[in-house]
Amino acid sequence: MTKKKSENIPCPNFMWKLFQRDGVFYADGRGHGHGKSSLGTRDRKRAIQLLMELDEIAANAQHSPSKSHLSTVESQQPIPISEGWQLYLDGKSGPVHLGGLKPGSKKKYRSHRASFTEFCETQKIACWSHVDKSVLQRYGQHIDSKFAPRTIHNDITMQISVSNWLIGENLIPDSCKIKWKLKKPKGSDRYCYTRAEVTRMLELSLANPKLKWLHNAIMLLSHTGLRIGEAVHLRWSDVNLAGGVIRVRDESFSNLPASQRRTLKDGESRSIPIHKALLSHLQSRKTTGYVLRSVKGGQLNVNYARDRFIDKIIKPLCSEFPSSKDEVGFSDGRFHSFRHFFVSEAFAAGVPECDIRDWVGHSDSKIVELYRHLRSETAKANVQLINFGA
Repeated sequence: MTKKKSENIPCPNFMWKLFQRDGVFYADGRGHGHGKSSLGTRDRKRAIQLLMELDEIAANAQHSPSKSHLSTVESQQPIPISEGWQLYLDGKSGPVHLGGLKPGSKKKYRSHRASFTEFCETQKIACWSHVDKSVLQRYGQHIDSKFAPRTIHNDITMQISVSNWLIGENLIPDSCKIKWKLKKPKGSDRYCYTRAEVTRMLELSLANPKLKWLHNAIMLLSHTGLRIGEAVHLRWSDVNLAGGVIRVRDESFSNLPASQRRTLKDGESRSIPIHKALLSHLQSRKTTGYVLRSVKGGQLNVNYARDRFIDKIIKPLCSEFPSSKDEVGFSDGRFHSFRHFFVSEAFAAGVPECDIRDWVGHSDSKIVELYRHLRSETAKANVQLINFGA
């Protein structure tokens, strides 16, 4: 939060102090008993205009006992949906250790903002003071056919967070607080690759020299459970081949410039032991800089890599691994499915759950359960171990 720097502004009725907090202008009238009020704008010229209006409101309230309460400017100046989102993002633009958002979160939140703003425009909902539980329920129904339950839950929770932040900044009244605690969806419909599918993907990418970069990515993801965002930022300095360990670093609180810091979803650095197959692969291509590189040798772009993976690997192999249209199958597999593959293989091999949690970066065992897939062949073998006494 930025330091307050106030200036005295003489108005027709009172002397006010004008200051900014996180870029938003505020009026301080405590010197004459009128408290502090957000002016809901970052433009100084507009702030002065609103301050003059506030001064007139304060004077009228003082001379009218029946209207002794001071109406806040924000009630006179509604916060539009898109503008409220921008104020929230600007207010969270500071360093992570001071409550700011991670770069990845900012990018994700933009889609939440665009989706909700578009919905409100079609519903003729102009400002945040009109957003209540019923509006969010309609919004949830609106996006229900487009997204998975978990995505919908996160989206609506995000809208509530923005509303609460605006209330906390005195930009909208306390009466706008949305009392709705959503039940978090359990389970996951993310596809989990089989060994045969991963083997074929490795074979296909290795057979094409132009897809060598993709082969490297598949090897790394399938043998570590890394998220693709973590993998593209992994450097050779994080890989200890002699010790057989990969260090995944969260640099939120490092001395590096903010633009260069690597951040993780849970904010905790972790170590992953290197499987012997991956170790051999990494030893054969040890160099400097980033572990995963693009075709031209630069840092791998996540969106480009994802699109090429679908076009060059998933689509060509769909005929080999067909599935019904009404169920999740190989064609729905993405980079994140390698994370499921890694965890399910670790479980099938008998690796303790506490180790798996450490490797993939989940402290909550319930979260790990989302990735636990018992394959049909494993289940068939396990059921034979049961003695039913027949």
